[in-house]
Amino acid sequence: MIRKKLFLSLFVFILLWSSVLQADTENTEYRLKEMTPTIQKALNGQKSRSSDIQVLKEQGLIGEGNQGLIQMLKPSKEAAPLIEPENNDRAIIYDAIIQQNKLGPVASVQVAQAFVEARRTKAKPGEFFQDAFGKWVKK
Repeated sequence: MIRKKLFLSLFVFILLWSSVLQADTENTEYRLKEMTPTIQKALNGQKSRSSDIQVLKEQGLIGEGNQGLIQMLKPSKEAAPLIEPENNDRAIIYDAIIQQNKLGPVASVQVAQAFVEARRTKAKPGEFFQDAFGKWVKK
């Protein structure tokens, strides 16, 4: 059983990293080409929550998951109402990038991983991230 879990974890890790490396080698640029009302609403939502989310990250209550979405690490009345709207807005933006750049459905992992890496790079010491194996690590 442990061997099976290890193999599955290794497979997921290789799959995720090969997607990121493929995006790097193709010099793909993930950006929004057109600002629609839906995208603008999602970006405004993210902006309005950003300081609250940052405080929750600093408190160790939420972290950046390995699929480009935030996750609650500890039960919190403050975090709970922010997670779903933030993740929905992220999904809207990821989907818009995929559609506007004509990347196709396979690119969803690549786009999410590009955002994961960008957020991990910009993170402050003490914030939590989920590695490719699903383990939470502190920066």
